[in-house]
Amino acid sequence: MINKTNLDIGPFLFQKGKVGCLLIHGFLGTPYEMRGLGEYLAERDITALGVRLAGHATTVDDMHRTNWRDWWASALEGYRQLRGMCDPVFVCGLSMGGAFVLHLAAHYPEIKGVLAIAPAVRLENPLLLL
Repeated sequence: MINKTNLDIGPFLFQKGKVGCLLIHGFLGTPYEMRGLGEYLAERDITALGVRLAGHATTVDDMHRTNWRDWWASALEGYRQLRGMCDPVFVCGLSMGGAFVLHLAAHYPEIKGVLAIAPAVRLENPLLLL
């Protein structure tokens, strides 16, 4: 059984080769969600950067003080950091992170590949806005 008190939930960087992959966790998640994939990539000489979205993995008050613009800024900062170290760069995100990597790829055509895992791209139920 995993003891959650022992998990490293902060951002991570496995600096390996010149190929890089940005990993973005989901809404209310932590970089730990993407850490296993980051380790897998690093074993194959791919530099892996897992970002922590603003307000996530800290306190409820931190989360209440942030919104999608802050989360987007975290994703963009991670991309720029990785882009400064690697060429080419790939992006991978889970859930809301998947939506962010699609948005990144739409605005940064130099991104070589995108893996969006279960992205929320459209909400059908109008009650979800409440």
